[in-house]
Amino acid sequence: MAASGSGVEIIAISMDGEICRVYQGLSGTFAGLAYCCVDKRMLPGFFEKDLVAEAELGNRTLSLSLSGNRSSADLLEILETALLNMVAFPHSGSEADFFIEAKSNK
Repeated sequence: MAASGSGVEIIAISMDGEICRVYQGLSGTFAGLAYCCVDKRMLPGFFEKDLVAEAELGNRTLSLSLSGNRSSADLLEILETALLNMVAFPHSGSEADFFIEAKSNK
C-alpha cells in the first residue's frame, strides 16, 4: 500500500478474484474514476452509451459490470484506457490501496 500522505495511490484491477493489473495514480484517481462510473455511468474517454451496466462502490472496491459479452482481454483494455485517461499508469507492485472488480454483463 502507498504510504499515508505520499500523494499517490495504487489501484488493482481484478476479475474473478484474481488481480490482473496494478496501476499507480495521484491521490484522488480512484475517487474520480468511481464518481464517473457510479454517478455518471461512464468511463473516462469512452462515449459508448450504456457501457457501464452496473457500478457499486464498497469498502475500497469499485464493482464494475460493463455491457455486452466482452472477453477478459477486452475488459482489461477498456479499463486500462480509462485509467490512463485518469492519469494512472502501470505499476509493478502487487499490493493496492483500492480495487476495481470488473466483469462483463452477459
